[in-house]
Amino acid sequence: MTDALTYAELASEGATYELTWPETTRLDAMLWPIAVAASELLTSLQLSRLKKCAGCPWLFLDQSKNLSRRWCTMDDCGTHERIRRYANRRAARRRS
Repeated sequence: MTDALTYAELASEGATYELTWPETTRLDAMLWPIAVAASELLTSLQLSRLKKCAGCPWLFLDQSKNLSRRWCTMDDCGTHERIRRYANRRAARRRS
C-alpha cells in the first residue's frame, strides 16, 4: 500500500480528481490500484455489505436491498447450487 501511494499522481477527471499511476516496468505496479481500492473499501461504510460467496472463495459487495445475495454471480455459483439441489432431490426420490 505504501508503494501504491508513493508512486500515485493526482489527476484531474472532470470536476473531481483521481489517483493515477505513471507507466512503469515494475511488476507490482498492477497491484497498486487494487491496494488503494481495498483500503478504501475497508474504511468505508460499505464494508458491512462485503460477503463471501456461498459457492466459491470469492468476495463480493451485496448491493441487494435486503442484503440477501448469497453468490458472487447467479450465472456461475448460483446455477451450480441450483443444479446441486436438483440432483440431491432426484437422488432422494430414487432412494425412496
